[in-house]
Parts: sequence; structure tokens; C-alpha cells
Amino acid sequence: MSPKPLGFRQAVYSRFHIVLMVCAAGVTAAWWVSGEIEPVYRSQARFFMPAEFDGFSLRSEQPNFPTGPKLPTSSTEQQDSILGILRSAAFRITVSDALKDKQNTEHINSEVLRNNVDVDVDKFNMVVVTAYDHHAQTAANIAGAYVTELQGMLRLKTESDVGAKFELLLSRVDLEEKELAIKENERLAFLLANDSLGGDNESQGVADRVDLHRQQVASLGAEQIRNAAQLERVITERDSRPEFVETSFVEENNPRINELKSALVSAQSKLQAVLATVTEKHPDAISAAQTVALIESDLADEDDKREKSRTWELDRLREGYLKQVTELELDSVRIQTELDSSVRLMEEALQEWRSLPPFQAALSILDRTITQMREDLGELRDRKAEFELFQSRFRPDSDKPHNYLEVTETATAATSPWFPNLRVNLLVALFLSLILGSMLALLNTRLAEWREQAPW
Repeated sequence: MSPKPLGFRQAVYSRFHIVLMVCAAGVTAAWWVSGEIEPVYRSQARFFMPAEFDGFSLRSEQPNFPTGPKLPTSSTEQQDSILGILRSAAFRITVSDALKDKQNTEHINSEVLRNNVDVDVDKFNMVVVTAYDHHAQTAANIAGAYVTELQGMLRLKTESDVGAKFELLLSRVDLEEKELAIKENERLAFLLANDSLGGDNESQGVADRVDLHRQQVASLGAEQIRNAAQLERVITERDSRPEFVETSFVEENNPRINELKSALVSAQSKLQAVLATVTEKHPDAISAAQTVALIESDLADEDDKREKSRTWELDRLREGYLKQVTELELDSVRIQTELDSSVRLMEEALQEWRSLPPFQAALSILDRTITQMREDLGELRDRKAEFELFQSRFRPDSDKPHNYLEVTETATAATSPWFPNLRVNLLVALFLSLILGSMLALLNTRLAEWREQAPW
């Protein structure tokens, strides 16, 4: 009688030295392989674009106060734009050029950055730049260069746009100052030519009335055009509607259906009776079949229902359009009346204005023009001062240059490699070695049992 074979645990325990040898070999191999693989270091930088930027103003203090904490923007359009810039080939070339002077960056180019840099947005709406390299400091330099170059690009682009607008503003200020000087000299020459130190404001009220009536005429004319267009549209919609609309429709059963069905049954019975005595080709049978077919054709042409009665009423939408047409026509009459009145009042004011002394009218025009030009020039100078304040506060060489990106995590050199992970590799090797050693121990035990039980 052959002995009972050992179980799995007993078989493994009896050859436990095999498991130990395999585990030792696997762990040693994993330690050696991990040491031979060139380590890869990872470095990350995090930043975000604020949802709101700091404002400033010289006219009011309200824009100078913060409205709340700076939080990352949740706009997917802005985030996608930033990711698109960071992932573009042109930006990778810019970063690789910026890293040329760094140590251990001779191998850095656009293709290396495309394969070894990952850019994404985390769940906190922050942009994460992850760089991998065989040198820890190089990985940190790459991640930091992405943030620095993007910050500089945004700052340079914004300041370039601001500078171009500022140049246009300066040219506009110079032009306004020259035109104001010309107008003031024109006014002085006009006073000297008329031996006067200045006129009174007698014509000012008349001129204001003329301007008021002109504005009223223009406003009423525009309103008249809009009213005519609306009237035309409403008339078109009114004409597109019917005068009457159907409100009810009643149907009844078609009595001819039953008559045709009765006739069909009789014809079919007659056909069956004829076929019982003669063949299908007999004239009587053919005549009876044609009668059945004719009745079936008439029955197919008839509808089950037929109209019994219909009721109609006036279209309510058309009545509403008729009411709108009446109101718009009344508005047209009102607008035309007011327009005629405004035109008449404007002509009267113009006639009165023409009757004033030419000197007072001309001087009033000059004064109003100069006043308006001074107001415009004052606004332009205020805008110039705010531009100068922006350029003084946010220029790159200032103590606190303006940052369009808020950096929350600066890229630093890793102290341990990201790959290979020696601890994980050893644990995996130990686990696999335990499985392999156990299988070898079990196989060795089964071979020994087989040899002992062999008949030879």
C-alpha cells in the first residue's frame, strides 16, 4: 500500500530551503537590477491663474480694494488655453533655450520635453507641471522653467499690448493739446479783432434750444422709421393669417359601406353557387367573379367616415394683429404730429439764433468747443496717469513685478529617485520569489514521491 502524499503546506515546509534559496536569489537580483537601472527623478510645480486680478484707479479707491481672496479660476476656456500654450512646440523650444545655461541640460530639446514633461489640471483647478529626468536638479529646473517662462511670456505680451496702447494715447494727448492751443489762439484773435474782452452768454440758451430740438427731431425720425418697419411687419403677419379658423369637425359612419358589404356577401354567395355547377372559365362564373371584384373595388374606394358638419370662427391672432395695426397707425399719427411740432420749434429757434449778433454766436461756439476740448484733454491726461502708474508698479525691474500666475508649489530637486523604487521592487521580488519557491518545493516533493512509488 503506497503512503498518502503530503499536502501543500507539508510539501513546502519539507523543502523550505528551496523557498529560502529562491527568495534570496530573487531579492538579490531585484536589488542588483535596481542598482543597475539609471534612476529617474520627478519634480513638480503648481500654479494657478486667479479668477480676479487686482485693479487700481486714480479717480476712486473702490477698485484699489480687494473684493476677496485670490482663488484659482474655474473657467475651462482659460485652463485649456494655458494647457495649450504649455504643450505647444514653440513653448517647448522657448523652455529648452532657457535651460541651455543650466548644468546637465545639454540633452534637453523640444522632443525630450514632449516625452518627459506632463502638464495637467488637478481637482483644485491648479495647473501641475511634472518633469522627469535622470538628474534631480535638472527635473526641478525643467518644471521651474515652465512656470518662469510662461509667467514671463504673459507679462511680456501684456506689457507689449499696454505699451502699444500707451503710445497711441500719448499721440492722442499731444494732438488734443495742439488743437486746444490752436482754438485758444483763434478765440484770442477773434476777441482782438472785435476789440472785446469777451461776450456774454446771451446766445447760449438759444443754441441749447436748437441742439435740443435737433435731438428731438432726430429721435422722432428714428422712432418713425422703427414704427413704420414694425407696422409693415405686423401687416404682413396679419395678411398671412386666415379670416376664419375651424373650431370643430364632426364625422359620421358612411352608410354606403354596409350596403356594399351586403352586396359583396350576396355576390360572393352567388359566385360560390355558380362555381358549384360550372368551372371558373364558364361565362357565368367569370361574370359573377367580375361582379365581386367590382364591389370590392367600390368598397375600397369608400371611407369609413364622412364629414357631417364643420364650425368656423374669426381668427383671434388676426384680430390681435388688427388691433396692433390700429395702435401703430395711431402712433404714426402721433409721431408725425410731434415731429412737425419739433421741426417748427427748431426752425423758430434757428431763426432766433440767426437774428443774434454774429459776434456772440461765434464766440459761444468757440467757448463751447474749447470747453469740450479741455474736458476731453483732462480725461486723456487721467488715463495717461493711470497708464504711467501701471507701468511704474508692474514693470519687470520693479521690486514687486506683477504676476499673472500665482505659484503655490515651487519645483525643488527630489532627494530620492521616482524610478526605480527599491523598496517596491524588493517587495515585488520577494512576493514573486515566495510563489516561485513554493511551486519548486512542491514540484520537488512530488518528484521524490513519484520516484519512491515507481515499481523499478
